[in-house]
Amino acid sequence: MKLNILKKVFSDLGISTNEFDITLNLPMAYKNRYELLGLEVNEKEYVLVKEVRQNSLENFVKQAEYIGDMIGSSYILVFSAISNQNRSLLLKARIPFIDYKGSLFLPQLGIVLNKNLEFFETKKFSPSEQLVFIYLMNQSRKEIVLEEIMDKTKLSKPSIYRVLKRFSNQGWLLSEYGEYIFRKSRKEIFSESQKFLFNPIKKTVYLDSSGREKLDRFKAPIYTIAGTLALAKLSMLAEDREIFAISNKKFNWIVKNEPISYYETSLEGFTELQIWRYEPIKNQNNIVDPISLYLTLKDSTDPRIELELSEVVNEFLEGYEADASKL
Repeated sequence: MKLNILKKVFSDLGISTNEFDITLNLPMAYKNRYELLGLEVNEKEYVLVKEVRQNSLENFVKQAEYIGDMIGSSYILVFSAISNQNRSLLLKARIPFIDYKGSLFLPQLGIVLNKNLEFFETKKFSPSEQLVFIYLMNQSRKEIVLEEIMDKTKLSKPSIYRVLKRFSNQGWLLSEYGEYIFRKSRKEIFSESQKFLFNPIKKTVYLDSSGREKLDRFKAPIYTIAGTLALAKLSMLAEDREIFAISNKKFNWIVKNEPISYYETSLEGFTELQIWRYEPIKNQNNIVDPISLYLTLKDSTDPRIELELSEVVNEFLEGYEADASKL
């Protein structure tokens, strides 16, 4: 493995590196097929894995994951020169890689470079990723329970594992033997996540009194208190009008099975219904979580909303840090 070339890719970005010894007895088949190198990048340990004989990309990734798990470090795939096709596949799967030509992808550091050292824009979360992120940010304990995430988000186990892997690659979670725990505070994660988060509102419609009554026919609330109404219930802001949130999936189901009239513009006395890209996570009082609330209101130019929203989010993050310190 051409260590000097690899270290230059990092040093050109002002990133410090140090080698470390790998103590692992791998089967002879692995020793003949892969070159391994321990490299500390910005005080985080990685095992660099390079194929001696080229195989399928899928198999390369699987074997690198196995080696990384055995050593207890994250891995980086090493190529002499990565093809455009493999680069696209690895970027999509958020799998770290580097090559001798200068291509580098390290999600933990937010770095995506091609061979000409051009930066690519970091992708926003998908709705599923943001839903899991919001759920985790509302948990006070350090350990992450997969079954609970599945129950609350209704996402499949493979989908959740992919999301947790991305969060682990960002340096927010620590993975040990298939289990995940937080490695950073909620405040740190929230600060670093700003570039990935998006406003969950897909569109907004308005209901007259008959449409509002139809929503209340369901046994359990099918909507969640949102917008400035939610902020008012969490702060000193005065209540204004009814504002609710509902997932796009539920809204489409209602329109199909329980015809309901709605409008694109608001009139006095109408209820605002926000259609979200994911299922709103709510507290015991049926109020949306503070992080999603922040994302829907952070662009408001009303100084009263800005002030109260900032206090609600800070109180939320500080409260969870205090709870976590007691565990």
